[in-house]
Amino acid sequence: DLKRANNQLIQMGNHNKLVARTARDGERAYNRMGHAVSGVANNMRSLSASSSMFLQSLASGVYLAQKLANTVGGVMNTADTSRSQVARLGLYNTSEYSNEALYGHVFRTAMDTRSGLTETADLANKILISGVYSGESAVQAAIGTAGIINKALVAGGGTSEENQRAIRQLTQGLASGILQGDELRSIREQAPYFAQVLAEGLSKVDEQFEGIGIGDLKKLGAEGELTADRVVKAMWAMQDEIDKDFEAI
Repeated sequence: DLKRANNQLIQMGNHNKLVARTARDGERAYNRMGHAVSGVANNMRSLSASSSMFLQSLASGVYLAQKLANTVGGVMNTADTSRSQVARLGLYNTSEYSNEALYGHVFRTAMDTRSGLTETADLANKILISGVYSGESAVQAAIGTAGIINKALVAGGGTSEENQRAIRQLTQGLASGILQGDELRSIREQAPYFAQVLAEGLSKVDEQFEGIGIGDLKKLGAEGELTADRVVKAMWAMQDEIDKDFEAI
């Protein structure tokens, strides 16, 4: 967090330098415009050019000032979000590790799976809410599961927007304890690869689901069979296949 904040401050400093240079350019342009005004009529073209340069410099200065404000706001928003996520993980943390250390595990998982930090933290938190895991290793297990799900979404080749929509629906389903309805429909549409490995994983963890395919998930969801516990077990059962496809893509 300190490194990222420091990088943001360096960027802020660079923006300030650019604004200063732009201001100097604008001042020179303004001076040229003043000289042109005091000249004769055949210097009017020079005045026009100087005016354009001044307006361009002014517009650049405003743009850079906005970028500076956005940078400061982004730093503060990121810090607030991180503190909130650390606190939520801490509600389930009974391990020997600090809440901050576990959040570091979330960060590494997000980076390793090429996924968003906020989305990964929220997914792990919803898995914990579902009650699938308990005990001292609950948070670590939830983070590990989030990593497998992230890889499955990336391996499916979906766009970032599609994956984000799918993961939002999945986190809602897991938090409620059962994956069904609109959440399941959205996942099948936005992340067909995830739906495929889910169906294959279910057939591995429970004999009653042997031979099922993607088309059977809708019926299973309507019957309340796709519990958070089964979904998580299915993902772990398909870990090797998901890892292989993730590395390939």
